[in-house]
Amino acid sequence: DQPSLVVLPSGVAVLGGDGGAVRFFTPTTPTSGTFSSQSVGLQTHGAGRLSLVLPTGHALFVGGDGTASTVSEVRDFTPKWGSEFAFDLGVVDFSATVLASGEILVAGGAKPASSASSNAFLVSNGASPALAATTPMKTARARHTGTQLRSGKVLVVGGVMPQQPSAEVFDPVSQGWTDVPIQDVPRDGHTATLLRDGRVLLAGGGPTNSPTPEGSIAVYDPKTESVAPL
Repeated sequence: DQPSLVVLPSGVAVLGGDGGAVRFFTPTTPTSGTFSSQSVGLQTHGAGRLSLVLPTGHALFVGGDGTASTVSEVRDFTPKWGSEFAFDLGVVDFSATVLASGEILVAGGAKPASSASSNAFLVSNGASPALAATTPMKTARARHTGTQLRSGKVLVVGGVMPQQPSAEVFDPVSQGWTDVPIQDVPRDGHTATLLRDGRVLLAGGGPTNSPTPEGSIAVYDPKTESVAPL
C-alpha cells in the first residue's frame, strides 16, 4: 500500500491506506506522541488514495487502486474514529476538492482498463451527506489534479486521457466549466500546488505511459486565467 497522511486542526495525524486500517498519531510533546489504530475495512487503500481535511475538522479519504471489484469510496472519519459516510463511485484516479461551502467536488476518474470519465459530483456537507451529479467536465480525465483557487473556483489540470495539454475551471456558483488556455506539456500524476499569491504551480508527472518523468514546471495565473511555462 501507499498510505495517505493528513493532519487535522487538532494536531492529530491520521494515516490511512495500510490494509484498510486508519491509524492516529496524537502528539504529546514537540518530539513524541502516541499511536493508535482501528481496522475499518477501507476498500480505498492503494495508489489512488487522496486525503483531505474538511471544514468540520474531519479527515476525508477518497480514491483507491480499484483492485477490489473496481470499488472506490469517499469516506469520512472523525478524530474519534467514527465512520460517517461512504459512497461507492465505481471509478479510481478521480480528483476530490473541498469547496469553500464545505461540499466536495469529485470529478473524472476511470475503471481499470477502461476509458476516463467526464462525470462530476458534489458531496453535500450536511448531517446526512449525499452524492449528487453536477455538470460534467468538458474533457474526460483520470489521474488529473483539482485545486481550489482563492476565488473559490476549482482548477482541474491534465489527466491520462487528454492527449494534449488541457485545463478547465469549475465555478461552484453556476456549476459550469470553462476551458483554460494552456501552454504546457501533457501531464498526469503531477502535482498542482496553490501558492500564496494565488497562482498554482504545476510540476512533475508527464505524458501517459512515458518512461521519462517530466522535469518542467508551469503556472496557472488567475489574473490571466491561463497556464504558461515558468
